[in-house]
Amino acid sequence: MSSDPRRDNDQPMFASKTPHFFKIILQEAIGDGMLGIPRKFVRKYGNQLSSPVKLEVPSGAIWQVELTKSDERVWLQKGWREFAEQYSLEFGSFLVFRYQGNDHFHVLIFDRSASEIEYACRKNKEKPDLTCPLTQKKMTTDLKLEN
Repeated sequence: MSSDPRRDNDQPMFASKTPHFFKIILQEAIGDGMLGIPRKFVRKYGNQLSSPVKLEVPSGAIWQVELTKSDERVWLQKGWREFAEQYSLEFGSFLVFRYQGNDHFHVLIFDRSASEIEYACRKNKEKPDLTCPLTQKKMTTDLKLEN
């Protein structure tokens, strides 16, 4: 890959150091219990991906999800169904994946109203002392109400 990518009009192009892709949840992603990673992303970054990958949501919760690879296709599979259930993914949910490298993705989840969801907290092995910002905010609010 060239460090000075150019398009037809010979203008320099910027390539993000943390590439993104998005997925709109379709019925098969729910029913089959797996989500395909876009082919273009796989062609460009697939050699960097090994299983399992980590999916991190804004609350800090990290999910390990196994990859299934076949030809130029890659799917999030084992662990995907649990992730989808935890965040109530449904037909029409919109997810943005930001690849951080080292098999680590940050994931933003939007519901069918095009609004970002509120993320449930979940402790994980990598961050056992994780405290959820939402939980801390609620606790602070509750303490203020008690006084």
